[in-house]
Formats: sequence, C-alpha cells, structure tokens
Amino acid sequence: MRDQTTPQTMKSKKSNTLSHTIEAKSQAKLRLARKFVILIVLYAYLAPIIFALFGVDDANYRYLDAIGFYLLVVVCILIFGLNQLETFRDKFSLGMIVLSCFLAVIDPRENNVIYKIMFIILGATISIYLIINRKEIMTPSLKSFLVGLLWSIGAVVVLASISVWLGLPEIKSFPPNLLVIVASVFWSQLALISIVEEVAFRGLIFSLLIMIGWNENNALITQAILFWGWHYVDIGTPKVFFVIVPLGTLFMTLIIKKYKMVYMSALMHTLANVFVAILSTFVTYYLF
Repeated sequence: MRDQTTPQTMKSKKSNTLSHTIEAKSQAKLRLARKFVILIVLYAYLAPIIFALFGVDDANYRYLDAIGFYLLVVVCILIFGLNQLETFRDKFSLGMIVLSCFLAVIDPRENNVIYKIMFIILGATISIYLIINRKEIMTPSLKSFLVGLLWSIGAVVVLASISVWLGLPEIKSFPPNLLVIVASVFWSQLALISIVEEVAFRGLIFSLLIMIGWNENNALITQAILFWGWHYVDIGTPKVFFVIVPLGTLFMTLIIKKYKMVYMSALMHTLANVFVAILSTFVTYYLF
C-alpha cells in the first residue's frame, strides 16, 4: 500500500509536535513557579526559627536572610525571565537590588568574607543581566519616581500620625548624633531589610502568583496577608502588629497594584522604617 503522507500532512504533524513541546515546557515552568512560591513562603517563615535554633544572632541572620532571598530572585530571573516576573521589569527595581547587594558588601560592620563574596556574585549577576537585556527592560519615568516619593511621604505622615494617636513613639528624646543614627538606619534598611522584604513579597511572591494564573487582586491580598503574618515577632506589641503593620502593608500593596514596580514599594518601606518613629517622636514631644 502506498504511503498517503503528503508534505502538508508532515508539516501539520511537525507543527503539532512543536506545539505540544512548547505547551509541555510552559506547563513545566508553571509547576516550577508553584514550587518556588512554596519555597519562598517556607523560607520566609521558617528561616528565623531555624537560625534561632542554631544560635545565629540577629546581625548574621539579616545577612543570611538577604542572601537567601536575593539568590531566589537571581534564580527566578534566570529561569523565568523578566517577561514572567510582573514587578521586576524596570531598570530601577533591578538597579535597586544591585545597590542593596553592594551596600551590604561595603558595610563596615560585617567582616565575613563569605557574605561579601555572595553579595558580590549576586549583585554582579543582576548587573550583567541588566546590561545584556537593557534594551528590553523598561526605564521608569521621572514622574513615576516623584509620584512614588510623594506617596511614600504621605504614607510616613499617616503612619506617624496614627502612631502618635496610639501612643507609640519609640524615642524618648533625640540624641545629639541623630543624623549619624538616621544615616546608619537608612543604610541598614537599603542593604538588608526593606528592599529584601519588598523583593520577597511584593516582588517574588506576587509576580509568581500572577505567573501561575492567579487573579491580580487575589495575588495582592495573599502576599499582603503573608507579609503581615511574617511580622509575627511583633505580636507582643498588638498596636504595631494589628494596626501599623497592616496599614503599612496596605500602602505598599496599593502602589504595587497601581505601578507594578517593586522599587516604589521599597522606597515607601524604607522611608517608613526610617522616619515614622522620628516623626511621631517629634510631634509628641516637641509640638504637644
């Protein structure tokens, strides 16, 4: 019997095979993304407990925590690409991670060579990726930065006002070296705290949930609840845990919903962590 296969039939079979291959790879990536969401949440919640059990002090925990989250960011970017990661598509957000890594490297308070090498590798990897793909990565407008800055200042004022109302000023009086303290706290926030937290929750968790098909609002609510719950160490101060943290989370989630650029929520987070206590103290002790 003669083979009835025609060129058109062979072309159709090849096309179907290619489509199935692409679909299989896409499904594999989605499964991997789901696993990364679980891994990130487990790391966020269990790392503090595990480090405490092994006697890791707070300073070392901060470095290990930052390295872990930035390693997850680098791996996700290399595996999924920026097109799949909703809030990392702009140069400011990627540049912010690079800045954070190199600030941690030059931090004079930490002399652990292994930490510094890890931060150099992570920062350099993001830098190289940014340079290679610079034409495809969005450059935010100056307007977006100014909007983010004004929104951040507004959030600081609101949170400070509520802190005063709740009786939460953390400083009894301003020390003579206040500017030095502010600079040191600002450095710590940028290098090890606020940017790391935003990259983990408003960055990775939110972006991966969107990637696997979650509704945007559900993804935003989920990351916000996870971020709030992650502050379980503050539950001993109910006014902070049940009022200040949820409000701060709301402000940062709203700006991500509007602009989808993690650097904007990181800017707000940094300014809030640095200035809310100072502003509330000033209002309480110097105006009233």
